[in-house]
Formats: sequence, structure tokens, C-alpha cells
Amino acid sequence: MLKEPKPYVWVTNLHNFSVEYTLYVFISQIRMLPTIESNLKRTVLDVCRKHGIDLSTPNLIQSVDGKNTILSSE
Repeated sequence: MLKEPKPYVWVTNLHNFSVEYTLYVFISQIRMLPTIESNLKRTVLDVCRKHGIDLSTPNLIQSVDGKNTILSSE
């Protein structure tokens, strides 16, 4: 990742139980993109866990007959 221009984050969507962010970073080695992207995602997860931020979102589970709808945080 390049130090300049600096990375930045935008809120790109609001969902019922989550907020979607997009992280923008600048790199000089495009061939390293998959590795850089993986490392960034791992770092975000690690930092969130360290600070007690739960990134899980509730799942909507609905039965086949459509009568029973359960909201759970699996």
C-alpha cells in the first residue's frame, strides 16, 4: 500500500442490520492485488475482533411453507 494518496473509507450502503463500507487504498504492484486485498481483509477482521466489534449480521430463516419466520444471529 502506498502512503500517498492516503487510504480512505466511504459508507456505500445501509442495510437493515448492517452498514457497508468500501476501503480505498492505492498500490504500486497490481500483480500483488489478491495478496494485498486478502491481507487488508484479515487486518480489518483482526482489528475489529481486538476492539470487540461484532461483524456478524442476522440471517433470516424462513420455512418452506412460509408460516414460520425466525430472525437469528447465526
